Amino acid sequence: MGVVTFVQPDAGSQTGQTGSAYKSAIDGAVSVLKRISQAFAPHEQATPNMTVRLDAGFIFSGGTLTEVAAQNSATITAPTTNPRIDRIVVDEATGTVSVIAGTEAASPTAPAITAGKLPVAQVLLQTSTTQITNAIITDERAWGLMELPARRFRETGGPDVLSMGAVPDGKVFKRSGSTIIGGEASPVLNRDVTENEVVNTAAETTVYSFSVPGGTLGTDKMLRLTLLGSYLNNSGAGSEITYRVKYGATTIMTALTRVFASDASRRAVRLICLLAAQNATNAQVAHGDELTCNPGGVAGATTDFDTGEHRTGFHDSIAEDSTAAKTLSVTVQWGGANAARSFKCEVVQLELL
Repeated sequence: MGVVTFVQPDAGSQTGQTGSAYKSAIDGAVSVLKRISQAFAPHEQATPNMTVRLDAGFIFSGGTLTEVAAQNSATITAPTTNPRIDRIVVDEATGTVSVIAGTEAASPTAPAITAGKLPVAQVLLQTSTTQITNAIITDERAWGLMELPARRFRETGGPDVLSMGAVPDGKVFKRSGSTIIGGEASPVLNRDVTENEVVNTAAETTVYSFSVPGGTLGTDKMLRLTLLGSYLNNSGAGSEITYRVKYGATTIMTALTRVFASDASRRAVRLICLLAAQNATNAQVAHGDELTCNPGGVAGATTDFDTGEHRTGFHDSIAEDSTAAKTLSVTVQWGGANAARSFKCEVVQLELL
């Protein structure tokens, strides 16, 4: 398909265009602007329902230009008690659409934009919403010529600010007052520093949970989950504990520890789980490590592993559809309930690699 030479439509000056020349200039200007202005344009469906339609677009990332066909968002559900704002985003590498759900509130605010995603629109939902129409969609496309991530400034605490100057892949620039500071892009998707303790129960208990947005893994990305915690068995008898990491409906890591002897001191625990796409959005592999040290490794002191352990394993047949949002969670289960058996999940960090 050919292009059109841009001619500024002008019917207002003494030398302005008239008749067919003015019409042709308008048609030509729209044709020139269409590729940029229509890219990923959000709007209601031809017959409105609870999805958002995105026009075709394109992404330039890592030296590759990707043409993306028109697409529909996942079905969005109306809030139950208060209004909610959801965000429509696309993956910065693939252009695949996904929805970031907001939180219901009397005066709702839009949810944060997940790392690796580009804003497209906000949708203001009421409890009575049964159709998503243009009237409740706010266009917030803000990535200029889609030259990402190679030409992106990320402003701390605010929206991305774009620069036309070349910036190396993997670099970002943060604003400190009026100063722009360069640095490495943060891969952190989520960090939870709330301490969760599992004590006096033999029930499987969730200590961490995060909804990974659809499209995050793509076909070639990896997630790394790191959990820091501590273990105490002062029950007077030995006990084991089971750690599980789950993605969607699949348990991707199970670590059943040895039976640790009773001790009055806590043991440091570290779990690391890697989940990687295997050249498809519905094929993944996971590797996991569980490390438990000897009792007493607190206050900065280090200990050996002669009464601790280091276990590793993998799962090579995961088949979750990563184009849809999936919950990534960590659970803990004691071998028996006892008030003197305590596991503390202290910090969890999830990174996109």
